[in-house]
This record gives sequence, C-alpha cells and structure tokens, in this order.
Amino acid sequence: MILRRKELSSYDEKNVLDIIEKVSKSVVNISTIKLVHNMFYQAVPIAGMGSGTIIDAKGLILTPESSPCAMAENTSLN
Repeated sequence: MILRRKELSSYDEKNVLDIIEKVSKSVVNISTIKLVHNMFYQAVPIAGMGSGTIIDAKGLILTPESSPCAMAENTSLN
C-alpha cells in the first residue's frame, strides 16, 4: 500500500524521523587504497569508496559484496 503525502499523519512522520535518527548513526563511509603493479612493475594506488552499517556493539561492519572493503584482502579501520 502506497501512502500519499497528505495521508501521513504528523505521528507517522515523527516515527519515521525517530527511526532515521537512530539508524543514521550506524552508517559508515569506507575508503580504501589498494596498490597494484602496472606493466612496468610500478606500484599504482587504486582508490575505492563505499558504505556499510555497524551491526553489533563490537563494531562489526556489514558491507555489500561490491564494497571496497569486501573486496580488500587486508582491511584495517582507523
């Protein structure tokens, strides 16, 4: 069921804003730099960016499979 804007009450809007407030703190930005070698064996940095969601109190981050961190072999977060 799709609600039209005028069908949303101020109570519904407050609930949505409360949920956004809570979950937005768990979204993180991720940036990586991977060094690869070109045909002349020179190290070339390749940058990647993505996002993830903190899913537990220990700080475990869930990322999509296409995320730079999901594709990185050794990942560390600062």
